[in-house]
Amino acid sequence: MKRPTLVNGQEVLEIVSKHPFGIRLGRLHELVAERFGPSVSFHTGCQAGLDIDELMLYFEKRGHIGISSRIVTAPRQMARAS
Repeated sequence: MKRPTLVNGQEVLEIVSKHPFGIRLGRLHELVAERFGPSVSFHTGCQAGLDIDELMLYFEKRGHIGISSRIVTAPRQMARAS
């Protein structure tokens, strides 16, 4: 059985930051699957083996992203929306 690809979660933050008005959560899932494959898992500085939903929760709890109405935004994008 093929082992899942382990990707640094910062790569997902880079995808989000390339969308100045935010990105729909569903579209982010699609882009992640296209770029890294369907069996990807993520790591951060203190956790490993996260799926995309767990990674989003991790980043949201730490203020790295905001999620509102299923739109994901980076901190500087969140400031624009205010």
